[in-house]
Amino acid sequence: EDYRQGVLELGGMSTEESDKLEGVISGIREAIGEYYQGQPARAYNSIEKGLMLIRDEMNSHLESLNADKLYRLRTCEDGNSNEYSREEMFHIPFHLRTLVATQRYSIPGLPSIYLGSSAYVCWEELGRPNFSNLKISMYRKTSDLRIIDFGVPPFQIVDYGRNHDAIQSQGIDEMLKTINIYLMIWPLIAACSVKVKEKKHTFKPEYIIPQLILQYITTNEYDGIR
Repeated sequence: EDYRQGVLELGGMSTEESDKLEGVISGIREAIGEYYQGQPARAYNSIEKGLMLIRDEMNSHLESLNADKLYRLRTCEDGNSNEYSREEMFHIPFHLRTLVATQRYSIPGLPSIYLGSSAYVCWEELGRPNFSNLKISMYRKTSDLRIIDFGVPPFQIVDYGRNHDAIQSQGIDEMLKTINIYLMIWPLIAACSVKVKEKKHTFKPEYIIPQLILQYITTNEYDGIR
């Protein structure tokens, strides 16, 4: 609510844009409420309504995935990482979907692959495990991928808005449009970035919105989320 009021007080949005922002925030709120009531289908419908309002903005916020190389790390508890085959360094096979647990962007039973732009990022994500227990694989894309970009932190948008060279080349109207797109998408980024409070608990409410968004992208011709 504080965010909504703050953005509207800035006065840089049109009525249509502010209505879209309201719709996104309402979709998040309603989805959480429905999920807590044991209504996952209604929760998805709520988040989908919000996402459809900003479909064009989401498409303009796609990551081109410029990285030539992507990486995945796996740990081996017994220290013998040589046991992993090439196939085992991909996601869990579909015939073993019963092994797929809940993760931020993983629905239980749906194999997904998590990749990092560097081996260091993957190592950090795994909690800095011992190097002797690691095996690493590298991936290169063979076609263009449509990746929704949730990886832009607010300070980058602030720096962009202060970039005098960008203002000169793009014009203030084009810059404002780009900033407003980010402001409309940010509630989703925030709702997907909440740190898990109880890591050992089976149900993690912090994963509700990310997993609902994963459902959305699997039915709307996207390949993943950054």
